[in-house]
Amino acid sequence: MILFSYSWEKNGDILNVKSNPRIISNKENGTITILNPTEEDIGRYQCFVEQNLRVATSTMINVYDTYLDISEYIEDHIALDKEPVLLDCPVESNPNPMFEWKIKDKKKVNNYTDVVKEHIVMPDGGLWLFNVTKEDALKNISYNCFVTSKVSNKTGLAAEHFIVEVQDNNKGNKYLEKIYTSENIFAEVGKVIKLYCIYSGSPSPNVTWMKDSKRILNSTSRITIDNKNRGQVLIINDVKVEDEGTYTCIVRNKVNSPRRHQIEVIVVMAPTFENIDPVIKVFEGTEVTITFDINARPEPIVLWTLDAQPLFEESTDMELTTIYLEGEPTKSHLTLKNMSRGTLHSGWSTDRLAYIYSGCTRCISAFPANTVTRYVQKFILNRKMSFVKSFAALAAFAAMCASLPVEDGPILAEVPAEVLFAVSEPPQHLRLPCSVTGRSQNVLYTWQKDGKPFDWSKHTDVVKTDNEGTIVFLKPKQDDEGHYQCFATSDAGVASTRMITAKRAYINLPKVTVQRHKPIEGSPVKLECAIPDSYPKPTIEWRLQLESDPKVSNEVANSRYTVAPDGALYISSVEKSDSYDNFKYVCLASSPAVTKPIVLAEHYIEGLESNKDHDYTEVVPQYLNQNQTLKVGERTYLFCIFGGNPLAHPDWFKDGEDVNNSPQDRVTRYNKSKGKRLLIRDVWLSDQGKYVCKADNEKSTPKEHSFYVTVVSAPSFDKKPPTYIAAKEGEAVTIPCSVLAVPTATISWTYNGQSLNRNGVNFNKSNENNRTVTDLRIASVKKADGGYYGCHGINENGDVYAETLLRVA
Repeated sequence: MILFSYSWEKNGDILNVKSNPRIISNKENGTITILNPTEEDIGRYQCFVEQNLRVATSTMINVYDTYLDISEYIEDHIALDKEPVLLDCPVESNPNPMFEWKIKDKKKVNNYTDVVKEHIVMPDGGLWLFNVTKEDALKNISYNCFVTSKVSNKTGLAAEHFIVEVQDNNKGNKYLEKIYTSENIFAEVGKVIKLYCIYSGSPSPNVTWMKDSKRILNSTSRITIDNKNRGQVLIINDVKVEDEGTYTCIVRNKVNSPRRHQIEVIVVMAPTFENIDPVIKVFEGTEVTITFDINARPEPIVLWTLDAQPLFEESTDMELTTIYLEGEPTKSHLTLKNMSRGTLHSGWSTDRLAYIYSGCTRCISAFPANTVTRYVQKFILNRKMSFVKSFAALAAFAAMCASLPVEDGPILAEVPAEVLFAVSEPPQHLRLPCSVTGRSQNVLYTWQKDGKPFDWSKHTDVVKTDNEGTIVFLKPKQDDEGHYQCFATSDAGVASTRMITAKRAYINLPKVTVQRHKPIEGSPVKLECAIPDSYPKPTIEWRLQLESDPKVSNEVANSRYTVAPDGALYISSVEKSDSYDNFKYVCLASSPAVTKPIVLAEHYIEGLESNKDHDYTEVVPQYLNQNQTLKVGERTYLFCIFGGNPLAHPDWFKDGEDVNNSPQDRVTRYNKSKGKRLLIRDVWLSDQGKYVCKADNEKSTPKEHSFYVTVVSAPSFDKKPPTYIAAKEGEAVTIPCSVLAVPTATISWTYNGQSLNRNGVNFNKSNENNRTVTDLRIASVKKADGGYYGCHGINENGDVYAETLLRVA
C-alpha cells in the first residue's frame, strides 16, 4: 500500500489544518474543506504531497472574496439636445457582475422594457445613451441598471436614472468630438474582446474599421461591427492568433475632417501540450528522449526539474534541447542515456516535472499574467525493461513555485508564530505543533518554555501525539501562556522550531444597559458600542433583532449606516424607516475566546422628533481616521464618515493622487460603504503617505480631512536558507540569509538549537534599503560542521526563522 502525507501552506506559511476546527481534511486525498469561510480565509493556498522522501506540489490556488452590493443609486441628469449622455451603474462587486439596462414607465408598476434608443453598454456597466432630445425629458420614464452576480446569480437594481431636462445645444451643426476610445489591449486566444470608438457630432458620425490597412467588412459571424450604433463597437469572438495587429477606426460625419484612432491588439495564449506519447518502452542500457511540444504566445521559457531540483546544466548522461521556430510549437527534449535502475533514486519510482511558464513574477511582459503548465513523467523500472508513463495536468494563470528539495535527515515543519487558546468549560484543547518531513525514525522530541526545559511534572494534562513531537494541553490554564520551542534530536543533529507564543484569548463581558433614543428626523445619530478589554480585538457586527425572539434578526445594512473601529454604528441621517416598535439594534462581538457572539450593546430608536427648524443638509464629521500605522500584508479600512442629508460620498486621495479606483482594485472606496471607507486589501510599503478624504453632498460647503499613514512590516525572507545542503569535506559552504523588514531586522544564527559559536564560521553582512543580509560562510567544511544552522530575523513587528541541515561527506 502506497502511503502519502499531505500538508498545506497559505501565503507561504504552514496551514495548521488540525488546529482549525473550521477546516476539515480528507485524509484519503488531501482535500480540505473550509466551513463558514470569512475574510481571514482569503489568500494563496498550495498542497504538498510526500511519499518515500519525494515531495510533489500543487499549483497555487487563489481564494478570493466574492460580494455584490446592490444598494440603489439614483441620479437626475441635465443633458444637451442631440448629445450623448452617460448613465453610471456604480456597483461594488467581485467578480464583475453581468449588466442589463431596462426602461421603467412610472405610470405602470414593475413594467420594465428594453432600451430602444441607440445606446452602448460599457464594460463597467455604464450606459451611453445617444441622440437625447427634449422629448426624452417629457417622458415619464427612468433608465434602470440591473446587475447579476456570476457566483450566486443574485440580481438586483443597482441604479435608476432620470433625464429631467434637455438644454439647447450651442455647438452648432458642424462638429465632431471624441467621447471614448479603447486603448491597446491584450487578447487571449478563445476569448471575446470589444473595441470602442465612440464619437459625438453633428451630423451624426459613422465609423469604418480597418485592420493592418485593410477594411473590415461585417461579413463573418466571428468578427462583427455593431451597426446599430453606427459601427462604434467592433466585436471579435473566439480570438485567434491571426487577429493580432493594428486596428484603426475612421470616424466621418461628412462636414468635418475624418478622425482616426489606432488600437494595438496583442494576442496571447496560455501554454498547452500536444503530441505526447502516453507510453514509451525503454530497454535497460539504452536511452530515452522525452519530448514536449508546447503551444504558447509569447514563446515560453522551459524549465525542467529532476527529483524536484532544477536542471540547469547538462551532463554526460543527459542532454537538454529547446527549439523555437516561428509559427511552430516550441519543442523541448530531455535525453537520458544508458537507462538503468540506478538512473532512479530508489529503483522504484520518482517524479520528473516539466514547468512551462510565460512572463515572470513582479515584472511586465507581453503576457498579462503568469501561466504554468505542469507535466509529470513517472518511471517504473524492472530488471529488463523500463516503462515511461505520462500524466498531464494543465494549470493556467498560476504562479510557478519552487518544489521542496529531498532531505537527507529529519526537517522540522514550519510552525505558527502564535497559537491562541481559551480557558473555558468545557475545555478547548491547546495544540502546539511539532513534526518532521523526511526521515522520521529515531527522532527524540523535547520542549522548552520561556527558555527552560518543559516541566512535565507540573503538566499532567499535557499529552504527546503519536510519531511526532506535537503536544496537546487538554485543560489549558492562564499560566500556560508563554514562549514555547520544540527540538528534534537525531544522528543529523538538533533541529529546532521558531518560537511559538501561546496566548490566551479572552474578552471581559460588559454589563449591558438598554439605551433608548428619539432623535430629530434627518439628524446624524451615533449608537454607542464600547469594545471591552480583550485579546485579540473582537469582530463587531450590528444586527436588527426581534425583541421577543433573538433568533430572528437581520444584518444592519444601509448606505446611511457605517460601523467604525470604535464599535459604534453611525447613521448619517436618521429616517422614519430606522424606527421600529419591536426590533432593537444589537451590537455583537465575535472572538476566539467565546463559542458564540456576545452582546455588547442594545439600542432602540423609538420614533423621531419632528424636524421643524433644523437644517441637516450640512456635511458634519462623525468618525474620521487619525494618523495610523499599518503592517504590510494586512487587510484594513481607512474611515471618513460624515453625516448630513443628502448623503455625501467621500472621494479619496493619497499624496494628491486619486485612489478611488474600481471595485476590483487592491485599494478602492467601493466596499459597501458609499466611499466612507477606503479598503486596502493587501497593504504595501507604497501605501505610506498623506491621505485626504473630501465629502460633498452638493447642498452645503464641502468638507475634507487629512491624516498620515505609516507602513511597517514584519520580517520576511528575501533569500531563505535552503532546508538541506550536502557538501564534501574541504569544500566552501555558504548558507544565505537575507531578510526584508521595516524597520530593518536584526539577524542571529543558531547551531543545533543553541547560539552559534563555532570556529571557522564567518559572516558576510550588509544592510541597505530595508534589507538585512547575514550570509553564513565556512571556507573549508569539516564533518564536525554538520548539523542544523538556523537563521533568525526579528524586529518589533515580528520574526522569521528557517534552518538548514548541513551534511558533510
